[in-house]
Amino acid sequence: MAVSAAAHRIGAGALDEIRRRFALSEDELAGLFGVSRPAITKWRQRGVPVGRAADVDRVRELAEYFGRRFIAARIPQIVRTPGKGLAGKTVLAVVAEAGGVDRVYAYLERLFSYTPS
Repeated sequence: MAVSAAAHRIGAGALDEIRRRFALSEDELAGLFGVSRPAITKWRQRGVPVGRAADVDRVRELAEYFGRRFIAARIPQIVRTPGKGLAGKTVLAVVAEAGGVDRVYAYLERLFSYTPS
């Protein structure tokens, strides 16, 4: 039982980290995971469901990556600005899609690469 409670606390902390780093409203956070705002409230109260914990952790890891690579105050604008390398979509829109986190990492790798492609 303690392991389950610890996993739930980690999930709720990840939600808070994502929301803070990307400056998201609760509605935007819900949209990022394709769920309703009441579902996010339940995740906070009961913990992130096991089937969604990996998704939340991957987005949290991406949020931490942004925190290491960009000035914190600029991150919200960066994730909301459409990118040419993302087919004109924002980072947040791509993350919300299946496989989106990996596409964002690939996009960022291209941006930070100093060799021509």
